Amino acid sequence: MQNLLLIISCACMAVLIAETSGLVQWVKYRLNFNRLKPFDCPMCLAWWIALILFMFQKQFLAAPLFAAMSSIVAVFISKTLKK
Repeated sequence: MQNLLLIISCACMAVLIAETSGLVQWVKYRLNFNRLKPFDCPMCLAWWIALILFMFQKQFLAAPLFAAMSSIVAVFISKTLKK
């Protein structure tokens, strides 16, 4: 149950940072960048956040699976917010 909450919270944090906060857009504007990978893609950002988080928890074998699940959840959240 704790892993499920962490997967969802990583996805929510990624969508918040990448799309809704405006922080990434501001940095891209100030530095004159077109892309700021992985920070402007919620799917990519959710992958990296979850992978690092679960690696710190020493769940080395499950970390890529949990990161993939988090990135898919981030895509669903992003599509739901755009409707």
